[in-house]
Amino acid sequence: LLFPNLPGPWKDFQILSPVASATNLPTALINDARAFTLAEAIMGAAKGKNTVACYVIGTGVGGGVVIDGKIHLGSTGSAGEIAHQILKPDGLTCGCGSKGCAETLTNSAAIAKIAGTKTSEEAYIKAVAGNPQALAAFKEVGYWISIALTNVMVMLAPDAIIIGGGVAQSGDILLNEIRAQMALQSKIYPESAINIIPATLGFHAGAIGAALLELQKLVQN
Repeated sequence: LLFPNLPGPWKDFQILSPVASATNLPTALINDARAFTLAEAIMGAAKGKNTVACYVIGTGVGGGVVIDGKIHLGSTGSAGEIAHQILKPDGLTCGCGSKGCAETLTNSAAIAKIAGTKTSEEAYIKAVAGNPQALAAFKEVGYWISIALTNVMVMLAPDAIIIGGGVAQSGDILLNEIRAQMALQSKIYPESAINIIPATLGFHAGAIGAALLELQKLVQN
């Protein structure tokens, strides 16, 4: 296991085998953002799409990539960690140990800090009411997300990029900023290829994705 945002001796901690032994049930291990991505790609906002990326914003920020209905993990098992690409090398230290990860610039705490509020939810309420500082917070965070997702577009050209998590409930205030900035970031793909959409499965998406992963394993075997 690797839990950048959860204190404790988790590195290389073995959990899959003990859980499988204790429950005597088929067991799969997947993090919440990847499970979220798999669910939204197969049953949710991007159903029917071949290549899907997801950016899940909350206390931390997660990501995932699904290609042809399967989670893409690459040779290291860490592919798809969109929020851990370096956007600001001299920036804050991320929970993963790197400096300037997208997560440090786009999580809920970043929004609240820029907006001058206690929570991102409060920032959203103020932004809807037209508060300039709150609107500026979503504009800045949207800018950083747009850079992260432009990199994803250049590398993968996904059919859809899903925005999920608690902060994503801010809707078009954030999504429209991301879309507008992405249209300016790169000219190697047409603006019409930018398909930024909100997640649709809600807070159960992670559980749905975990079940789908195990179902895929059972079918494959």
